[in-house]
Amino acid sequence: MKVILLFGGAGEEYEISLRSAAAVLAAFPREHTLTAVGIDREGRWYRTPATPAAVAADAWREGAVPVTLDLHRRALVAEGQVIPADVVFPLLHGGLGEGGGVAALLSLLSIPFVGCGLTAGAVGMDKVLTKQLAATAGIPTAAFTVVTEEDLTDAALGRRLGETLGFPFFVKPATGGSSVGAACVATAAEAPAALRAALAHSDRALCEEYIRGAEVELALLERAGALLTTAVGEIEPAALFYDYAAKYESHASRIFIPARVSRSARESVTAYGRRLFRLLGCRGLSRADFFVAEDGRVLLNEINTMPGFTDISMFPRLWQAAGLSMTELINVLLENAAK
Repeated sequence: MKVILLFGGAGEEYEISLRSAAAVLAAFPREHTLTAVGIDREGRWYRTPATPAAVAADAWREGAVPVTLDLHRRALVAEGQVIPADVVFPLLHGGLGEGGGVAALLSLLSIPFVGCGLTAGAVGMDKVLTKQLAATAGIPTAAFTVVTEEDLTDAALGRRLGETLGFPFFVKPATGGSSVGAACVATAAEAPAALRAALAHSDRALCEEYIRGAEVELALLERAGALLTTAVGEIEPAALFYDYAAKYESHASRIFIPARVSRSARESVTAYGRRLFRLLGCRGLSRADFFVAEDGRVLLNEINTMPGFTDISMFPRLWQAAGLSMTELINVLLENAAK
């Protein structure tokens, strides 16, 4: 197949996309033809000859040429020539990339692509909508409430949130990923700053009760019409919670496959993950994240419709533990997208 690997983007997860792209480039199956297209922080598109190391180091623009979108020819174009594409692999995390915008664009161009479509991407990116839909399907979530900019005028807001959710509680942008803008609030006095930080990344802040227990994740993959799942993996964060630094900057966080939770909890995570994948209309792949509380409750955290592919990301690590290498995983995704 002729494949375009799309990476970067103007959102806050630009660097994570580069790390994912570098890992995929390094493991890319040799039987396919690959063209790498990067999107810089200003949203400009370029075809690049960059190596995996250059992409990881954010040095991919050397030798790059601009790419335009030709709606008439329904193609990506560089130097006046159509870039051949049987499949596009949009390794874009967060924002309009994972949130459905690029899926809509590629659908308009009639180019097959890896991953979820517009609706699943948009809903999956919105943590509030995901939780509300999950509740209708009997998938339990932690207690939560939503705060907007208008609510910040309430001087007693922090105290009220603590009364509702208990201390500590989490604050995170309603849209976004990689724990960007997320914080753990231990006192009412800490709430205003945490809420403003979250609202800098989204029009709503999700405030959620703190669950004491294990953070677990499930990788889902479509193959030949079947929905496959991995063993449930567990993350033991290096910090109070699995924030950006614990995910990408610290090497002290530990991963356990399978998770150190009960068999019944693992079975519930798998069942809920599969149900959510189908409920949202996901396609190709996703990673569903849950909490297993100390009292045994299994609670949805969120779903990622384009999970990370970095060397420390749970999605490829879970599949590797299941016997599927990164190269084999890429092949499955391409084959599924091309059908």
